[in-house]
Amino acid sequence: MFNLPEKHLTYNQDVFLRAKYNITVTKAWEGISFSSLNAWLNNFDNDDPLQLFFAHRVLDNLIYRSRDQFVTLLKTMLNISLPSLLAEKLSISITNANDLIYGRTNNHKLFFVPTTSSYDITASSPYLARELAIHLKVDEDSFVRFDDVSKYVNDKNVILVFIDDICSTGSQFCRSVSKKLFTHLSTKKCKVFYTPLALHEMGRDRLVDDCLTPKLIDGFTSVEWLDNTYNCFSEKSRFSKWSKNSHGKNLSKFYLDFLNQNIPDMYNNEDEKLGYGKLSLLYSFYYRAPNNSLPVIWTNDNNWSPLIKR
Repeated sequence: MFNLPEKHLTYNQDVFLRAKYNITVTKAWEGISFSSLNAWLNNFDNDDPLQLFFAHRVLDNLIYRSRDQFVTLLKTMLNISLPSLLAEKLSISITNANDLIYGRTNNHKLFFVPTTSSYDITASSPYLARELAIHLKVDEDSFVRFDDVSKYVNDKNVILVFIDDICSTGSQFCRSVSKKLFTHLSTKKCKVFYTPLALHEMGRDRLVDDCLTPKLIDGFTSVEWLDNTYNCFSEKSRFSKWSKNSHGKNLSKFYLDFLNQNIPDMYNNEDEKLGYGKLSLLYSFYYRAPNNSLPVIWTNDNNWSPLIKR
């Protein structure tokens, strides 16, 4: 069991007021309503100080990318990260890389590709494509459906850029891309790149081993890089540290015991309880939380009131 800090009641109140301010005043937490915040807090026992402190610790450490921040990430990817990657891998200037991105050259054709099937209406990458078209004026002819990628892989004048909001473990992207490109690997002539807005170090390692080394892709980059310190139960995470000590192991045990006692049917195994890949992230975009985040912020199983939509 973890030890509560001396002024935990004041801490809880401060965190709640900041959360309310983010929702009702600055709109930094757009997508979360004040009523959903209260409903989520009511999942926890108001008479249990450990539960209440844990809940407010989650709120205090939540990385929530608002719509404005999301658009900023998109702009940074399109105007900085991707041009730098293309310039390095294709041995061209940044100016020429920007010309490629915005279709101002006849030598090559660059296409953006959502990383999931266009028939998956719950996927986030098709949403990114719409936002790129709306906010960054990327021509609609510059997008290719994931299902149609095989038509382009043997064209040496084509550059395919797979887009995604977050790559956490890398398993979904590597699995999806290998299905589309592996059978064409011997004849592949196009260049393939991957540009998630956020990339976890576990996903980075998976990309190197399963996609970059076998040359399924030619490179990848990201705007935001995440490491194990973003795992909220890591001994080095901000979430687990207070009073000059780290409480990661005790917090993890408390959390798992809490799930078993209060919502025992939520998930059957530890991997799911800690978020996919056991990453235990407290990270979300305004339109959805990735399944690598702690399920307590997004699940609606067992009549649990979610803080964020999944």
